[in-house]
Order: sequence, then C-alpha cells, then structure tokens
Amino acid sequence: MTTATETYHVQQFLTDTRATIKAKGLPHALAEIRGHLERLLANPDLLAQALGDPPRFAERATLGYDPETDIHVLVHGREKSGKSVPHDHGPCWVVYGAYRNATRMRRWRRLDGGRGPGHAELEMSKDWSLEPGHADAFAPGDIHSIEYPDGAFFVRVTGGDVESQKTLRFDLDKKVATVQDRAQAGPTLDLLKQINAAFNSRDVDRIMTFFAEDCTFLMARGPEPVGRRVHGKDAVRRVLADRFKVIPDMRWDHVDVFITGPRAVSVWTVTGQGQDGERLHYRGCDVYEFRGDKILNKDTYWKLVEDRERL
Repeated sequence: MTTATETYHVQQFLTDTRATIKAKGLPHALAEIRGHLERLLANPDLLAQALGDPPRFAERATLGYDPETDIHVLVHGREKSGKSVPHDHGPCWVVYGAYRNATRMRRWRRLDGGRGPGHAELEMSKDWSLEPGHADAFAPGDIHSIEYPDGAFFVRVTGGDVESQKTLRFDLDKKVATVQDRAQAGPTLDLLKQINAAFNSRDVDRIMTFFAEDCTFLMARGPEPVGRRVHGKDAVRRVLADRFKVIPDMRWDHVDVFITGPRAVSVWTVTGQGQDGERLHYRGCDVYEFRGDKILNKDTYWKLVEDRERL
C-alpha cells in the first residue's frame, strides 16, 4: 500500500483495481475503481513517460495494461475542443477521469425500451462538469457523451479493449442507433507484410504512407528510458531518412506477427552494416498501435548482444 505522501503510479492502480474486482466483482467494484483512479490523477508526473514532458497531444496513448483482468489505462490529449455523440462501450465498462481542464459529461437514458440498433429515443439524465482530479464510472451499456475544451487531457480506464468491440452510436436528430464495429478497421496480416516490404525498400516516401500525421515512433535506443521519442509524421520521416544514410543496407526479415484489435506485434531479425562500423544482427520486434489502417504508435525493441556473460 502507498502512504498519503507517496506518489501513486499506474502499476499500483492496476494492482489495487485487480484486487477490488476479485473482492467485489463487477459492476459493484466500479465505485472503488473510480476512487483508485482519482488517486492516480493526483500524480503530477502521470503523463510524462507516455507523452513526454510537457505532454504532447495524442488521440490515444496507453499508460498501462493488466492482462489478467484485461484492464486498459489510456490517456487522451486534445489540442482543440470537441465532443462525442451519445454512445455506449458495448460489453466494456469505463471510468473517465479529468487530468487537465474539465470535461463535460452527460448521461442518457433510452425511452423507447430498445437495447440494440434501430429506432432510439434518448433523454438526458445528468449533465455535469468533471473537474480535474475527479472521475466517474459507467457500467457496460451505459449511454454517455463527452465534451472537452482546448488543451484537455483525460484518462479512460476500460474493462476490455473497446477498440475491438461493436458499440452503439446514437443520432439524437434522427432518433436512431447504429452499430459501430470498432474492430472492422485495423491491422491485418497483409497490411503488416506491406509495411515490412516498405521498410525493406528503404523508400521513405513509401514508408510514410502507412503512418498517421500525429504518429509517435519510440526508437530502440536513445537518451530516454523509452529509447528516443520521435513525434509527428515529418519528424519520423527525417529520422528514418537519416538512419538509411548511415545504415544503407538495413533490412528486417520476418519471424512472426501477432494481431489483437488495433494493436499488433511484428517479430523480425534486423541486419545491416553501419557507416560507423557497427554490424546489426539482432532479433527484435515492433509493438504497433493503429488508427484504422495507419500507424499511430510504433515502439521498437531489439536484443543486446554482449561478449561477457551476465544475467
């Protein structure tokens, strides 16, 4: 347990949340999970590792994940204001927490008695401002919407990967609910083969067609614990062009690939001869997060080869 003077981190949040779910079950655990999230929101350095310092704006970035409970801790940073339509998260529960700037939350209830797509009449049941440091929970199927100002950062904890589910979106004017299949657009084996071929061509223009404008590339080595953080399509283009100048024969030979929802892992062996004399011959992998068919985050790892023995 942390004390009142200790900083509460993501891993402690996941540990406490896992214990709460085991003790109370769902949805009864949601009120206590909301309390855990409010403790996490008090951490002044919460966003630094995922988004840098100061934090960059990102549509979605992962702060933590617990495979035992399938809990995802995500942060959303919005440079410009916006709002969502009323929607649910299908079979997933969600806890929202405001981190920087308040977000306007609305709960809705359905008046037509339906549960699926088709005719749907909604009535707003609650409208409030979620202030920084505060959180609120929504059970599976709860209909809600969010509105955020310029410069907002909010944390979203979900039970399950919402981006791989079928959810409902509601049109208030047309009084209709439609199914959004969030898993429909995303990485495929063929897409990952195309990305691998583009990298092996070392044609930077070809490679960059697969990246989102607000992408982030975490390089395998660099001055930070995450390697070297490169954000934005133009910056990624420059660093790849520079890399191919110093390692002109760099290539990645496919070993394996894993795909789950909007995320994928590509395992490969990288080879090449650097102009500084370094010979690359390492097993490694890329951990990808996609938005549709575009790379949002690319996190690269490879093995360290050493002559001396040590654990």
